[in-house]
Amino acid sequence: MHFASHDAYKLLVDDHLSPALRTRGFKGSAGRYELPTISHWSLVELQKSQFSDRTHLTFTANLFVVRRDQWQQKSRRVSIFGLTPRPGHIRDLSDQTRLGMLASPDDVDDWYGLSQDTDVGVLAKALLADLDEFGIPWLKAMASSR
Repeated sequence: MHFASHDAYKLLVDDHLSPALRTRGFKGSAGRYELPTISHWSLVELQKSQFSDRTHLTFTANLFVVRRDQWQQKSRRVSIFGLTPRPGHIRDLSDQTRLGMLASPDDVDDWYGLSQDTDVGVLAKALLADLDEFGIPWLKAMASSR
């Protein structure tokens, strides 16, 4: 059965990534996840490329770590930031990277590709392997160093 790329992406996230991330200790859904700690926001947020279409979609996983107390102080002063940080906000308070950058042997910003013929199970395994090898250790290291 062939899916449009956006349907396959939803299947990837809802049926493969979200449950697998929960087994790794993350909370969240729909492409936005938190690895809970008392002292830090440690987040993974999926981002679809604006250049995706019905036949091909590219996406990345943004990783973000910020101390909770720093975020709380900043969000009190700047109300648009809200209670929970999002990747891209307040770069001076946080450590941010993309999973594809961490996993790339050439230190380039690799994005994950999804087309109508992609086996979403295989893609999920590849992304989760990158997260296990590079992403989760990075999140933990950044949270312990700030």
